[in-house]
Amino acid sequence: MVRLTYDVTNEGTRQCLLKKEKHKALCLWITEQVKDEIDTKIKVASNALDCIYLYLAKNDTISATKLAIKSQNGHLAILITLLGSNDARVRALASQQLNKWSSGGKQVDPRIARIYKLLTGDPAEKNFKINGCN
Repeated sequence: MVRLTYDVTNEGTRQCLLKKEKHKALCLWITEQVKDEIDTKIKVASNALDCIYLYLAKNDTISATKLAIKSQNGHLAILITLLGSNDARVRALASQQLNKWSSGGKQVDPRIARIYKLLTGDPAEKNFKINGCN
């Protein structure tokens, strides 16, 4: 059971904060459940972009950002810092970029596209086709 560690007098605010805490606890639990599997995949991955995505899958934005910088993907390092911001503008800009690549016939590495999909807030979205891949 999730509880707040402080008093909140407004019931609406209290329910909203509880919902956020429940979500946070669920995300932490899921991350812990898949951590070992993802760590194994990171050890055998041969591409930095694959590793960056896997770090993000286990919510390790620090390692993802460091690897993006080390692998000369500075643009991704900046974008990674925006993950989890819950900013509608960030989601919209990521969606616009994916649409631009898709409609313009631009050749984009699918591994970069899936990181952008994370930024949209809907990583399972199948509407984007990059290099003929979903």
